Amino acid sequence: HRHAYYRGRSQENMRKGFENRVTRYVNQASFRQASISGVEDSRQPITEKFSFSGDFSVASSGDSWFFQPLLLSGIDVAEFGPRPRELPLDIGTPEQIRVEYTIDLPPGMKIDRIPEKTQMKSEFGEMEVEYSTSGNVLHAARTISYTQSRIPPEKYPAFRDFVIGNIRQEKLRLRVVKITP
Repeated sequence: HRHAYYRGRSQENMRKGFENRVTRYVNQASFRQASISGVEDSRQPITEKFSFSGDFSVASSGDSWFFQPLLLSGIDVAEFGPRPRELPLDIGTPEQIRVEYTIDLPPGMKIDRIPEKTQMKSEFGEMEVEYSTSGNVLHAARTISYTQSRIPPEKYPAFRDFVIGNIRQEKLRLRVVKITP
């Protein structure tokens, strides 16, 4: 699906697409660069790389503020409703998506508490989220794989729980505080 989406598009069109995605989630976004590779060969993974600056805060409290490090991860994740299904749900070809973020925090600021590594496994796939810091740089990585292409109606509630668990991890907000000497 991703290969077909990108094939035939110019780098400029792809850059504008990145900009549109980012400006929905980041205030005052300023792009530095954007590139994509692996588009022409369907056997190769697609790699999107982009760099930008902006205001990531979603809430503030005194000298600290909160932001969502995995801000772009859930863009393509459909939300599944609570109603029972009568027919199977076709979710497409099994896939694996890995996103990695490197976020430079403002000087004099740090993450208040780094969450522990989170892993979730089910018959529908796996999800892993991991955070680390190095100086004032936050590294966040998320890997998700969907291993089934069709979900039978009787398994839909368990599949929905798996997807909601993933969405909760993507929406996790971290608190940024001033470094105290």
